[in-house]
Amino acid sequence: TRGFATGLAPLGGNAFVIAGGDATLRVFDWEKESDLLDEEVFGSEFIINNICCAFRADEDESLWVRNPILYRSATTEDQEDSSSRALALFREVLTRAMQFRDVNKFGELSKAQSRPPS
Repeated sequence: TRGFATGLAPLGGNAFVIAGGDATLRVFDWEKESDLLDEEVFGSEFIINNICCAFRADEDESLWVRNPILYRSATTEDQEDSSSRALALFREVLTRAMQFRDVNKFGELSKAQSRPPS
């Protein structure tokens, strides 16, 4: 990898795979202090910011989760409506906080009264 390593996972023995911020994967032997591949493997078009281990036990399909626990339980319309309401509430809270900041010691709004964010 070039630049900063952003992920590391053991492969077994002294070998590790290193994920780089430059979107490459590198297989490295820690003891020999050398690469195990002739060149870096490009893993993505974007930064790789995390990698996780895979285990031999994962090959056994009887251990796989057949019914995932993460699933969509709301329609797209419900999710968009909920997001819109959350953003409206956030806007109201932010507006009140900005106005509170501008209240002087006499309980009056200062001349630089806050305006709601646009």
